[in-house]
Amino acid sequence: MKLSAVKTEGLSKEFKVVIPASDIKPVFEAKLAAYAKNFSMPGFRKGKVPAQQVKARYGYRAFQEAAETLIEKTQRKALEQEKIKALTTPKISVSKLEDENSDIEYTLAVDMMPELPTLDLKGFTSEKMVADITDKDIQSLIEEQFKDFPMYKNAGAKAKAALGGAVRADVVFHIDGKAQKPTKGARIELVEAQKEEKIVAGLIGAVAGEEKTIEFDPIEEKGKKKKVECLVSVSEVLEKTAVKFDDDFAKELGFESYAALKEQTLKNVQSGAESKARACLKRELLDYIDMQATFEVPSSMVNAELESILRQVKSELTETEKKETSDEDLKDEYLSIANRRVRLGLLLSEIGNNKTIKVSNQELSQEVYRIASQTGTDVKKLVDYIQKNPSALNSIQAPLFEEKVVDALLADMKLAEKKVSLKDLDKHYDEVLSSDMPEKDKKKAASTEKKATKSKAAAKK
Repeated sequence: MKLSAVKTEGLSKEFKVVIPASDIKPVFEAKLAAYAKNFSMPGFRKGKVPAQQVKARYGYRAFQEAAETLIEKTQRKALEQEKIKALTTPKISVSKLEDENSDIEYTLAVDMMPELPTLDLKGFTSEKMVADITDKDIQSLIEEQFKDFPMYKNAGAKAKAALGGAVRADVVFHIDGKAQKPTKGARIELVEAQKEEKIVAGLIGAVAGEEKTIEFDPIEEKGKKKKVECLVSVSEVLEKTAVKFDDDFAKELGFESYAALKEQTLKNVQSGAESKARACLKRELLDYIDMQATFEVPSSMVNAELESILRQVKSELTETEKKETSDEDLKDEYLSIANRRVRLGLLLSEIGNNKTIKVSNQELSQEVYRIASQTGTDVKKLVDYIQKNPSALNSIQAPLFEEKVVDALLADMKLAEKKVSLKDLDKHYDEVLSSDMPEKDKKKAASTEKKATKSKAAAKK
């Protein structure tokens, strides 16, 4: 093997590799001999076919296999010889590949693992925010969420159903005169936007005790048209009333009592608050790590991350914004964020490997099911796609791994808790999210740097 450097740009290196024909021939002949052992043809026993016939039949295949073997072996040898720890899978471009009597030539492009700094997290003294959730908070949240919830009361025996109101009724569909499974005591809301629909239109003006037969368009089954009718037996005419947050209201939502509704709301709010507090803490930790992580990273990785960010940003732009924003402007804005993400990714990967953190198959499966449920994708199709696309698997595995590393780091720290109101937690959380925007990223970094400087000074004392 002959190895010569072609190009060096930062942590990216490119080499030219030449495998002489003298190295190719013995590997080729060994591959060909393996085929010869099991090859038979008329007039010759298995393994006794003349070499010329074997080569005519299997020569091309044997050479391709020999070339693959030698390229794999020499690229590993090249990296060992140059003492290069590859960060990503090396890229190979074959420029000469003829036959076993000619040299093989290819270029080997590789991104090198940068020298990572040793992190000192002892100075990280942030506080863990804990939401102080009051009964008043829960009441306000319920009232805000359900302020427009439709509540009704009996409008009286002689009242006529009208738009904006509702009826309580038993409903049964008939197909070709055959009754289907009935629905008892259904509340049918007569919504203004649905006034043209047949059931709503048919019930306007109905009174308690009245039966309405509503005809629908025929349906076709096995080439035969079948008549469809709906029999609605009105038991009550209802009129809208102001929402009262009491047991009756809670029962409309499926709870046994208003106290049960409040209890469930509290659990949901607590879970959401804990997630927000952790997200804020994670961001502060990553900011702190980032300040200690000034090192060069391969440009190819930064460019790949930048492209990923830009795809997401562009998908969220309006058509007008797309016309007013050039790709170059976006690249300038988001380059520092891409660089930061790559640096942090490398550091967290190193920490995770040192702590022997792994993402289990069970955790991956749970995440796949969660994604499928959230996106409405068929699980089997999603699994098939992931199996065929390693990058898709990595896009699921990498965030899970990062979260486990962050959890491990936070678990090693004894952080003080700070009680805050829901309002203050939400405000802080929004600020943290908005700091991902380029114009605010620098402000956030400056703020964190000042905080970290104070922490370091305190640690020295």
